[in-house]
Amino acid sequence: MSTGTERSASAGVRVSKATIREDILQSFPGLFGTKTINGREINVEQEIAALAQELHPEIAAALTARRALLQSPAPVREKYAWPKWDDTFEDPVTGQFWTYRQIIQGLIDNFLDRDSEWLWRLNDEVDIPKDAHPLTNPGLELTGPWHPLDMAVKALNSPAP
Repeated sequence: MSTGTERSASAGVRVSKATIREDILQSFPGLFGTKTINGREINVEQEIAALAQELHPEIAAALTARRALLQSPAPVREKYAWPKWDDTFEDPVTGQFWTYRQIIQGLIDNFLDRDSEWLWRLNDEVDIPKDAHPLTNPGLELTGPWHPLDMAVKALNSPAP
């Protein structure tokens, strides 16, 4: 991807404009160019460049942490273990810190339709598009097959990480 400097319509700042590889443009031409989204003109290449520029420090930090994890001599059981109950994580939207225990309790409360201070949900405002819903598109499952049940059990019992 090469870049040139232009103004981002939505960000209002000067950013590099991403140049998309020709094979990607030919395979997915409808994804690129200037689009009207919610009444606003958006240039996809400029927005890609703006996001890349804005998120570069976080991406670099994540890749550095990943490299450190992969090169760590710690046993696999430690490197890839579930978080401890009292490990804390920052909510990127609110800035609030939650323990792993609180996050899991919120998942359980959501599943049981129980109102609690830890209850949380994703995307209550917009339904999942039918073509992207993992329950109706088995190829989109991220954690392995869930149907038929024996495939789910085999996936859970698999030694794969």
